[in-house]
Formats: sequence, structure tokens, C-alpha cells
Amino acid sequence: MKAKNLNFSLKSELLAQKEIIVRVCAAIVGILLILPKYFIREESKELNEMKLDMKTRIIILFVIVFVQFPTTIFSNSYTFEKISPESGFVFGAINTITEDKNGFIWFGCDNGLYYYNTYKVEKYDLDSLQNGTKRSKVNKVYRDSSNVLWVCTDGGVCRFNSQTDSFDWIKFVGGPQKEGNLVVENFLQYKDSIYLLTSNNSLLKFNSNTHSLKTIPSFDQEISKKISFMDKSPGGTLLLGTADGMVFTAKSLNSPLEKFHISKPFPVQAVCIDGDKYYIGYEGNGVEVVNSSGKIVIQYKDDDSNGHLLPHNRVREIIKRNNGEIWIGTYKGILILDGEKSTIVRRDSYKGLPHNSIYTLYHNSDGSVWVGTWSGGLAYYSDYNYEFEHFKTIPNSRNDQSVISSFVEDKNNRIWVGCETLGISYFDIAQLDYNENPKLGALDQITRVKSLATSDGKVIWIGTFGQGLWQYNVSRRSLERIGNFNSLSDLLVSSINPQDNLLWLGTKGFGVYKYDTTTKKTTNYLLDSDKTIVNSPNRVWNTLTDTDGNLWVCTEGGIFTKEKGLDNFHRPAVVSASKLL
Repeated sequence: MKAKNLNFSLKSELLAQKEIIVRVCAAIVGILLILPKYFIREESKELNEMKLDMKTRIIILFVIVFVQFPTTIFSNSYTFEKISPESGFVFGAINTITEDKNGFIWFGCDNGLYYYNTYKVEKYDLDSLQNGTKRSKVNKVYRDSSNVLWVCTDGGVCRFNSQTDSFDWIKFVGGPQKEGNLVVENFLQYKDSIYLLTSNNSLLKFNSNTHSLKTIPSFDQEISKKISFMDKSPGGTLLLGTADGMVFTAKSLNSPLEKFHISKPFPVQAVCIDGDKYYIGYEGNGVEVVNSSGKIVIQYKDDDSNGHLLPHNRVREIIKRNNGEIWIGTYKGILILDGEKSTIVRRDSYKGLPHNSIYTLYHNSDGSVWVGTWSGGLAYYSDYNYEFEHFKTIPNSRNDQSVISSFVEDKNNRIWVGCETLGISYFDIAQLDYNENPKLGALDQITRVKSLATSDGKVIWIGTFGQGLWQYNVSRRSLERIGNFNSLSDLLVSSINPQDNLLWLGTKGFGVYKYDTTTKKTTNYLLDSDKTIVNSPNRVWNTLTDTDGNLWVCTEGGIFTKEKGLDNFHRPAVVSASKLL
């Protein structure tokens, strides 16, 4: 099922609206309880004092309710998973985060290199690779277009060697450095084997084939201050930010630098491109959003003087997620921009964030966000971090323990739910509504659903227990029973696997059926002639088509396979675990 970020946001807004309604109702009830006392007509001094006291209570009550409105209306349900232990990893900040080709998360700190393998965090000892030379501070971990991992430290650069499963330190040829004394702050692949790195206020060109390291004199003449930021635009234009608040662009390493934007003399820490807008984050000047001409269109500050509030003017990182959200990491929290809506995320109000001082943000291949903070705290955010909501098959019914057998999504983004005793219902994602009574005509005659499947979302195949196989056309809302199975009144269709114009059906006791949707022909494959034995291969749990088109069958009697193009099943040869690895 495809993730619908918009629907998660809508769900958060609905929950926020519910919270507002509850608070308003509480305020109204409180007012109604005290107003009658306030309007009693007695002229005693004690009553006047009571009236004044009631006025004070009413004012306080309204302040409590409405002061909390902004945080309710503009907040989102962002839930973080804390990866690091309570004491953190290090003394210092997480400076850099990236993901390798295997999905491991690598991050560099002031005292070394770490990786998270989805199970636990491990430290990688880089110092032992260089005869005891201490190069522990990691400034940048970078993954290039060939999925090679590079690590930049205060003592040079190392590259991951897939042959030895370890890192090799780079011995540079030429350049301004002394052996073992090259502090590398940033790293960027410019094209193929050409990389750019910043070191000691210089921009250097590195050839990974020859290991040659050269300065770029024309750039050095234009840039008078330290390069604090380096990246490429989607079109290949080089972006350089400096410590005196300037942003330069260059179409190539041979073309001259052009001044794109000049601000106050604060170091440029981050640049994020969103269409024709550039989000530029500074060390002490907040965020300036400029257009393609370099003109400021929006400013985000921590004083809220222009209505665009930032947690803090010291910005460290800005990223754009796959769903369009802009995340701005600052020294006192995160600002999340989602269209016209803004959300400030801090540790005290959002679960799992280990520290408010954000040092780095990274979004990996699935759009999830990794947050590196001061003192070694690492957190993870995904759209799937939301708490689960329990939907009963029939609300307010005693029979809410019925077994859900299967799910499938149709072309209208509705999740169809198969139930072993209550038939079919569906969940409308757009409306966030669970419909236990779809009112889809003849579907209500199907009560014992065991499996659901679809190949295009237009036709839903329904496997039942004792009621055969059915197909439902979503557009025409028509239901048809597949006639070939009428004679098998006790057939239990445990799995349905669409494959081109074929359906491979697993059954409990009758092996595998092949149904041709074009010719309407049915073929039965018994995986064992004796249907009465215990743990029979004819009792099928599931079927799978692999990327090569081969069919795999999981049964109570083991695994069977059918190669593409052949028409017989057999047990696959045993392959040792070492060969698989």
C-alpha cells in the first residue's frame, strides 16, 4: 500500500480539532456552572466580593483555554524514536549522518565514527587503521553516486573498501597539506572521479583515480573567508557559502564564481532548494528565503517580528523531505514547514527528541528523517511512527474479536478487509472512515473470506471458505462467481497470486489451482497424491512469484517451486546459508 502523507496530516488536524472542541466545551461548562451564582441579585458586601472573585475565575479560565489554542492548532503529531542511550554516545555533537547502500545509518561525532544497523549502534575504530595516529573527530560522512562511503576527519579522508570490508586512508598526492595533518570539513562529488573538499579555508579538487589534490586558484581569489557550506543544485550548479554570509554559484570548475546572495556577516550553514526558492540558513541570522534572482522573499527569525517564527537564529541544517516538508534544525528545536502550516518541534512537547540543540538532519531513501543533536543524542522520525488506531469490524458490537484474514487496496485508495466470519468491509483512506457495511450489492452474500488480491486495483479477487472464488469489478460494482469452482463447495482458497492473465490459487487440501482469466480454464496441481497424510503439501498457506517469474509455494509439507515456462512443481534444492550470504 502506498503511504499517503497528506492523510496522516489530515488525521493530525482532525485530532487537533477534537482537542479544541473538548477544551471549548470544558470552558463553556465551567462558565455555566458559575454564572448562576454571579447573577444572584443580593446587594451584600460579601456577594460583591464573590462576584469579583467569579470574574477573576472566568478570566483565568478563558486565558488557560485560549492561550493553549495556538499550540493545538499549529502542532502536528510528530513522534520520534530515540536511538541513542540516555547518556548519549559522546561528549560533543553528532556532526554528520548518511545512509549506505545496505540501509545502515552512519554518523560522525567528535570522538569517532558510528553506525546503526537497525538493531544497535556500534562504533567503528578508525584510529587503529593508521598505526595509532589519532584522527577521531569526524566532520563529514558522504555517500557518492557509486554508493562508496567516504569519511572526512581532522586527520584526513578514508574510503570504504568493499573487498576488505574496511576503510582505507587516502594518501594524497600534491596539495597544500602535510602528511596526516589535513583537516577536511566537507566533501562533495562533482562528477565521476572528481571530488571537492574544503580544508584550512581552501577549496581543493581531488581525483580519486590518481589521488592528486589541487587548489582552484580562480576560486581562492574570489573567496576571502572560510567556506562553511558546499553543495550542488539539481541542475549541477555548484553552491558555496562562506563565513561572511555570501553565497556563490559556479556552472563549472572552469567558469568564474558568481555572487548569488549577500547577507549579514554570519556563516552560511545550509542551503536547501525548493523549486525556485532557496532556503539559506545562517549561524546567527536565521533563515532567508530568496528567489532565483537572489532577492529575499521571506525571513524566519526567533523574534517573530514578521510573523515567521524560528526556534533560534543559529541554524545548522535545512532539508526537504519527499513529501515536500522543509525541516530547519536550529540550536533550540526544529521548524517544520508544510505549505502554509508551520510546526515548532522541541523536546518538551514531542516524544523521543533527545535534545533541542539540533546539529544535523538527514532524510534517507524512504523519506524518514534522522536527527543528530548535541551531546550525542540520535533520533529517528518516520511517517509510520504514529500510534495505531484500533478499528472494530462492527462498532459497538459484541463480536469485535473476529479474525481479519486479508487486505487489499483498490484504485480508489480504499483498503478492503476480509474477515473470516463477517465478510468484507473497507477503510476509506481519504475520509479516514471505516465502513463495516459497504452496501455493494451481492457482496453481502460472501461471509467467510480467506484471501483478497488485485493486480491493478480495478478487479478484486476474493477467496473464501466453502464459497469458492469470486471477482469484483470496482468501477461497475459487479460481483461474479468463478463457475469452475462450483463443484468444490468445501474449497478453502487460502491465497491468491495474480500473474499476468493467470491466477495461482493456494487451497487447504487441494493443492494449487491455476485459473486463466482469459480462457476461463482451470488446472489443478496436487503436490502429493495422498491427501490424507499429516502436514500434507496439498495444504497451501501462501504462494509467491519471484522477480524471475518462478512460482514458490509454501505448504504444510514444505516448499515447492515451479520454474517459469515449465508446468510442474518440485522441491527446490537445499542451498546452504553461507552461499545465500
